[in-house]
Amino acid sequence: MTNSPYAVPWPAAVRATFAALLLVAAAAAPTLGLAQERSPGVQDESYCGRDLGAWFYCHRDAPLTPPPDTTVPPPPAGEDRALAEFEAFKAKLDRASKLAVWDPTPANVERFFRLQQLALNQSSLFSDEYRRLVWTTPELDYSLKRPVSELASRDWTETRTADRELFLKRIAPEVGLFYVFRGNCGPCRVFTPIVHDFASRYALTVRGVSVDGSSNSAIATSFVDRGQLRSWGIVNPTTPSILLFQTSSLDPETGEVHPRRVRLSDDREVDVAPCRKPQGCLTYIGAGVMSQEDILERIYVMLATRPGEDF
Repeated sequence: MTNSPYAVPWPAAVRATFAALLLVAAAAAPTLGLAQERSPGVQDESYCGRDLGAWFYCHRDAPLTPPPDTTVPPPPAGEDRALAEFEAFKAKLDRASKLAVWDPTPANVERFFRLQQLALNQSSLFSDEYRRLVWTTPELDYSLKRPVSELASRDWTETRTADRELFLKRIAPEVGLFYVFRGNCGPCRVFTPIVHDFASRYALTVRGVSVDGSSNSAIATSFVDRGQLRSWGIVNPTTPSILLFQTSSLDPETGEVHPRRVRLSDDREVDVAPCRKPQGCLTYIGAGVMSQEDILERIYVMLATRPGEDF
């Protein structure tokens, strides 16, 4: 009998357990071997996905990069194609125009005129499509807002004149005119009676501002400019000129704007542009000789319309 510690007799239960473990290992060994034979050199994803600690690692091969796409893109279609054709034609027409002007041979001139004819034909097609669209789509027809036909234009002009007069007569107590003049001004002699008649017609208060200290018999109330125009932002006053004064729209206690609406013809109403300054507002109406209709139109546009809505 040997003295090796491994020769110590094991209990029967331990020997049975050890034998069972050997059988399990022997049964699993062929399966692992087959797996390695099926996928040589490939790491098991489930194994590499585990937390193996600092002393173990797995190496995964980088995925293969797909080859670059060498196919030719399809030609542009629809809008892109139309734009490409337009740019090509425009370049061709521009080149033909320059050649015809700089080297006016019969061939160059004919080439230019033939291309120009194509452009005119395309423009005619656009114009025809445009008018058909406007006829069948009323909201795109600008002539409904500003008529161009003689009959409709006459009616629109009469309505516009009535609206302007109604508007100015109803806001007359809230506005006034400053008339800037000088004694040696030729246009002032022409414009002074127009301003006087305009103020009388619409019951407006008008005050004259003399730049050079001269008097004006047609304007009852006048004063000499002693820096007032500069304080109003007018450094080099042009004579004659008109400034529109508007009383403040602010509530003196709360500072809120009081909205003001004026009823026009056909029961339509417009909002009066408010003056947001406690001391009142000055608006430069224009300079030079104007007719009464011009003055009326400018006041109406400034106070009864908003930028962009009256065109």
